[in-house]
Amino acid sequence: MEMAQFQKDLGDRQLLVRLAEDHTFAVETLGVFGTPTLVFPERRAVFLKMSSPPLAEESLSVFAEVQQLAERRHYILEIKRPAPQT
Repeated sequence: MEMAQFQKDLGDRQLLVRLAEDHTFAVETLGVFGTPTLVFPERRAVFLKMSSPPLAEESLSVFAEVQQLAERRHYILEIKRPAPQT
């Protein structure tokens, strides 16, 4: 992170206004309720919760599979697994 730019951005009220507008749009139009939320074409938003990130070599295929599920199976609203026992 570039700390000088970050500090500059913190004082920029226009950025705060833009963030508020983006947040309002995401919540009211896309139904976003958490992060990370991926938004695919046709405004198909998917909240994704992972136990750990995939291995680097699997990242693109995992993303492609999530995208296919979001775009082709719009009638699937939620898939949830029990949390692993520790």
